[in-house]
Amino acid sequence: MIILRDEGRLPDDYYFRNHENKEVVKLYIDFSLDQYQYADWEGRGLELQTQLPPEENQKSETDDVIMRTNFQKLLKMIDYNQQLLNNYNPESSEYLAYLRLHKKLIEQRKIYISRLNRVVN
Repeated sequence: MIILRDEGRLPDDYYFRNHENKEVVKLYIDFSLDQYQYADWEGRGLELQTQLPPEENQKSETDDVIMRTNFQKLLKMIDYNQQLLNNYNPESSEYLAYLRLHKKLIEQRKIYISRLNRVVN
């Protein structure tokens, strides 16, 4: 415990913040502040624009990741179906089945694009 010799009292934070040894100042700052503490921006009239804490944002983030993953799978399905269409005779029944499937996949792609706020050609 540090006691100021001249005054017989414990030093306050002013003593450590203005100490002549910079390492003491650094130690004081490291020990006195929480590692994850923000400055008092709200008190200064400045709002931080950050996302919600994970516990409040988890569902929407999870839904977004699932939707983006499904969208990528859908794009691969569209490409694969397009390759199948190129291999069949346009007058065959298989071609017509894959063409109907392709139209449904394109409709689904439009839905995903609107939900994800994306622009795709």
